[in-house]
Amino acid sequence: MSKYSIKWAEEVTSSTGKKYTKAKVTDEQGVEHDVSIWPDFPDYAKIVEGEVEGVITVKGAYKNLVAGNLGAKTGGFQRKENQISKSMDRKEASIKRSMETKELGIMTSASMRDAVNIALAQFEGKSFTAEEMKTAIEFWRDYLISNFHIDLKDYQDPLKD
Repeated sequence: MSKYSIKWAEEVTSSTGKKYTKAKVTDEQGVEHDVSIWPDFPDYAKIVEGEVEGVITVKGAYKNLVAGNLGAKTGGFQRKENQISKSMDRKEASIKRSMETKELGIMTSASMRDAVNIALAQFEGKSFTAEEMKTAIEFWRDYLISNFHIDLKDYQDPLKD
């Protein structure tokens, strides 16, 4: 950011109807620049002859004197970025809970299905009561759920290593 001395300044209106200040400034090396200063410049209303700090940017054929915080994030932008970050954290936690619930649902339905199949195979060709079938299904369901957890290293392809 450089210091500029304002030699003269006058408020003008652009062809689109926006007001801005047209000024002649001299940099620290004594080089004169014709610049435009727009209302978003800090202390725009107080621009008169004197010194200002800023950066000259070139946009097409125009030179603009702008505040020196180019690239700095404004407070509003930072708040929005924080809100997005919090939203992403909530979404991540929600997805994690959803995946855990999905795994529980798969385990429950697979265990129940297999418990019914095993109980049917156990009673094949024999007569049984509804209570006996219920007891057998509950036994096999509990057995399968308690033994459902596996270690993936036990099932790795030995030819991969």
